Amino acid sequence: RVPRGAMRGPRAAGAVSSCVRFTALVTCAWLLVSVVRGAAYVSSQVSVVSKYLEDVTDLTDLVERPLVRQGIQDLVKSGALASLTRNTLGRIHLMSSRGEGLGTGTGSSVAGDGDPESRFPKLQSLGVDVSHAGEASFVYDRFQRFLESKLATKRAPGTDTDKKEDITTVLGFTPLVLDVGANDGFLSSNSYNLVRWGWSSVLVEPNPEMLALAKTAQDWFVNPWRDGHQTGCYVNAAMAGVTQKETLRLKLGGDVVQMESALEVGDGDWTGGKDSANWKHASNARDAKLAKLRGGSSVGAFGKETPARYVDVDTLPIHEIATKCHLPTDFGLLSIDAEGVGDKVLREILNAGFVPRWILYEAMHNAEPFSVTKAYVEQLGWRYVRKIGWNHVFEREGMFEA
Repeated sequence: RVPRGAMRGPRAAGAVSSCVRFTALVTCAWLLVSVVRGAAYVSSQVSVVSKYLEDVTDLTDLVERPLVRQGIQDLVKSGALASLTRNTLGRIHLMSSRGEGLGTGTGSSVAGDGDPESRFPKLQSLGVDVSHAGEASFVYDRFQRFLESKLATKRAPGTDTDKKEDITTVLGFTPLVLDVGANDGFLSSNSYNLVRWGWSSVLVEPNPEMLALAKTAQDWFVNPWRDGHQTGCYVNAAMAGVTQKETLRLKLGGDVVQMESALEVGDGDWTGGKDSANWKHASNARDAKLAKLRGGSSVGAFGKETPARYVDVDTLPIHEIATKCHLPTDFGLLSIDAEGVGDKVLREILNAGFVPRWILYEAMHNAEPFSVTKAYVEQLGWRYVRKIGWNHVFEREGMFEA
C-alpha cells in the first residue's frame, strides 16, 4: 500500500510547472502585444511627421510651421539658446604657435631654396575658457584691444618703428595675473587661460593640496623664453589683510568641486573686525545654505559625508608675497576669491600701491557690503564695468584715452 502523502510531491511539482508555463505564455503574449502597439504608434507618428513636413522643402519652410515657430520663440525668449551658445561655442578658441621659423609649411626644405620662415607650419590647438562665466576671455579681449591701441600708436608716422621694446614697456604694465584663492588652478579658474595665453602668474592658495594641483595644471604652460620672460610663482599661504605674518587655522573644503576652504578666526579684534556680528551672520547663513543644498552638513564627492579637516597655514601680507614673487607694482589682473575676507585683501593690495589694470572680485561671504567696496575702488581710480558670473569687474580709468 502506498502511503497517503507519497504522491503529493510529484503532483505539486507538476502544478508549479504548469503555472510557470502559463506565466511564460502570458508574458510572451504581453510582449507581442506591446511590440505590435509600439510599432503601430511609431508608424502613426511617422505618418504625422510626414504629413507635417509635406510642404516643407528647406529650413525656411520648417520654421513657419506653428509648433516649430512657437518652440523657437519660447527658446529664444527664455534666454537658454543664447546662454548655451555663450557657454559652449563662446568659450572655444584656437591658439596659434608663433615665432621665427613658423609659417605656412609651403617653403622648400632645401637650404637656400624658398622662404626659410615658411618651411615649418604654424601649429594651432583647440582650447576652452575654463573660468566660471567667461571672465578670462573678457579680460583677455580687453587686453588685446589695449595692446592693439598701443601698437597702433607705436606705428604712427614720426615714431621710431625700428626701436625694439619689450612687452612691458609697450603696455606700461606687466601681463601678469595675481590670483588670490587660486584653488586647483583649473576649475572656474580666472588665471589658467591667461597663463596659457602667455601671461605670468602669482597664485596664492592656502590649501596645500589645491596649490599642488594648480601648479600641475598651469606650470606646463609657463615658457621662460617668451618675450618678457614668462614666470609662474606659487605661494602656499592665505591672505586676510594682515600687516605681518600670522599662523591661522584653515578649514579645508570637502573636495575640489566644493572650493570652500575658509580661515577659522577666534574672538577679538582680528584684522579690524573679521569677528564682527555681520560677518558671523553671513558665514553661518552660508554654511546653513550649503548644508541644505548638499543634503547634509559636509557632503563631499558622490554624496558621502566627509568630516571637516583643518590645517595651520601661514597668512602673509602682500609685501611678503610681492618680494617672494617679484610682483611688479603695475600688472594686468588681480583676481580675488578669498572666502569671507576678500574685501580686506582687496583693500590691502590697493592701499599698498599696486595698480592692476583689471580686477575680478568675488564679493560673496564678505562682511563689507559690495556697494561700499565699489565706492572705495572707484574712488581710487577704477571704473566698475559689470558683473560676470560670481565676479565683479573693474577696469583702470583712462586706459584707452590718448
